[in-house]
This record gives sequence, C-alpha cells and structure tokens, in this order.
Amino acid sequence: MIGAHPFPTLTKAEGKRLTHQLGVYLRDYPASSDEDLAAIWHDEQSVLAADTWLAPYLSGDAWRREVPRAIAHLRRAEAGRIKAKAFRAAAKERHLDRQPATERQLALIDKLAKAHPDKLSRPDGPLSKLAASRVIERVRPTR
Repeated sequence: MIGAHPFPTLTKAEGKRLTHQLGVYLRDYPASSDEDLAAIWHDEQSVLAADTWLAPYLSGDAWRREVPRAIAHLRRAEAGRIKAKAFRAAAKERHLDRQPATERQLALIDKLAKAHPDKLSRPDGPLSKLAASRVIERVRPTR
C-alpha cells in the first residue's frame, strides 16, 4: 500500500479519513483479527455513516477487500514504528555507554554513596554515562 492508494474506489481525502478512522478502531479493538475488525467497523459505520460520504462505500462490496487490507497495512506500519523506536533506544544506550560520565553524575554518585553506604559504594574505575545513570536510578528513591 505504500505508494499505492489503499482505497481505489474513494478519493484521496476520503481514503485518508478512512485510514485514520481504521486506526482508531485498531486502538479500540487491538485483539481482533483483520476480518473481525472490518466487520465491526462495517456494522458500526452502517448505522453512523448514513447520509455521509461513506454510505455509498459501505453499500458496495469494495470495502470487503480494501478495509481488511488497510487494517493489515496499519498493523504492519505500527509494528515497524515500534521496532524503529526500540532500535533508536538501543542506539542511544550504545552511544551513552561510550561516553564518560559527567562531573555532575559523579558528584551525585558520591553524594548518594555517602547518604546510602549500605546500598552503594563508589565504583572503581571510570563510568560511562549509561552506567552512572543506572547506578543513580538504582539508589535514588523514587519520586
């Protein structure tokens, strides 16, 4: 569907509106299969969309092919966004693990080590920004 119009029987603007609407249905019914979700959408929209731009589309058969296909595309796109977010988080962690801890982090670790000697002793050797932030999170009381 990337590059191709997902709803050839609708205008581009109507296709965008319908895609957004299907995204809302995906958030409301995350456990439903594509076909079940399309049926739920059709049943609800048959009542709600009377005398709107969507009514002729609902009365035809094109929605039976296009809506489940669009739902599957939306699921793949969301999975891709989640995967990309996880990849960016891992890249950020690798980047922070390569940088030395800041003076402020080291000072806070020293302060926390004095305040909580039972929980923390000053680590030997250099710390990365990531390691320092993890030490601070482990010792600092939750707010």
